[in-house]
Amino acid sequence: MLLATIVVADATIPQISATGSCAQHRLSHLDKGEAAAAGRVGVLLRCSAHETIRLDMPSQPVASIPPAASLDEPPIDDPATDPRATTPRRSGSKHIARADVRFAVAGLVAFGGALLTWLLLVGTETGQRLENAALRGAEFRSEADRQAALDRLAQISIAVFAVAIVACFVVGQLRKRGWLAAVVVGVMGASVVLAELLKDVLSRPDLVGGPAWLLRNSFPSGSAAIATAVAVGGILVAPDRLRWLVLPFGVAFAAIISEAVQTSGWHRLSDSIGSSCLVIAIAMGGLFVLARNGLVHESDRGGVDRRLSGGISVIAGVALALGTFVLVLIVLFPLLTTPIEARRALLQTAFPLIGTGWTLVAILAVARVIGPFTLGDRREPRQPARR
Repeated sequence: MLLATIVVADATIPQISATGSCAQHRLSHLDKGEAAAAGRVGVLLRCSAHETIRLDMPSQPVASIPPAASLDEPPIDDPATDPRATTPRRSGSKHIARADVRFAVAGLVAFGGALLTWLLLVGTETGQRLENAALRGAEFRSEADRQAALDRLAQISIAVFAVAIVACFVVGQLRKRGWLAAVVVGVMGASVVLAELLKDVLSRPDLVGGPAWLLRNSFPSGSAAIATAVAVGGILVAPDRLRWLVLPFGVAFAAIISEAVQTSGWHRLSDSIGSSCLVIAIAMGGLFVLARNGLVHESDRGGVDRRLSGGISVIAGVALALGTFVLVLIVLFPLLTTPIEARRALLQTAFPLIGTGWTLVAILAVARVIGPFTLGDRREPRQPARR
């Protein structure tokens, strides 16, 4: 066998042609490791000893190849158009705009939910009749059930809410995210204050008759607003990697209070839904402000595990399905509700279930909205090194 090696120094070989029985071998790719190290291009030919080989080489050397360049990748001519070129991300760029849009849309949806709830359940005669019947249905619950609901509501007090606010503020400060701590405290306080003001300022339309206590406005629920504010505040201020741990406690606390305010006879379904929507709308407004000021960045550490979110979704779905099923029974089988007491008892069963399911969905939605972001940090997250 004849071993021939042709080396062209400091030059590329656009095309090499060979004659003989080995002409079918295209000599286009070379030993990259040795060539790059030496700054040369090597061609290795293996042919029979009886064959004649002619190599057509360019008469003039072409552009030299930098030693560190890879022969299978063309050099970068224009970094602005080359896909391999990397440029530093500017503050306030695309991901910040996407965050504030996301928070704005979520806030508008929550506000629209509160408004729609009031219009359908408080602003219509049918809605008022259904809610009043459910509220009076609490009279048919056993004394043990009502007392248990009151015991759960006893967890809600000004002192407990103050402790929760201080805890959220301290956590934010320990994480060195003062603006986030300030926004979360403001959201929690403003939500509860606004809920109490609306309950005093709004009047319940006089569309159906009844005793004075039944005609008094109760929208939205202050107790449900406190529970939702504590849950949302805890999720917002928690470290990204620990949101999954705070979420179950938050949704459980808010859902328990949402159910208790109805089974105790304190509030209606619309009061519970309106409170959660109000708190979430204000929270999204606060996050919008943070995003517009460059304090929200993308992060892959704050997402909710699918198994956890799936479990919460299943519980919420079961509660909503059971509540809806009872409502369908009332519509399809009116004989079951011929006595007014039976109708009230069934509605008192359906509405707390619907309120519980709704609260679970609403708090989970907050966690999903903020999942792709880290909150309150002005610094850009470190980008993984490119290979």
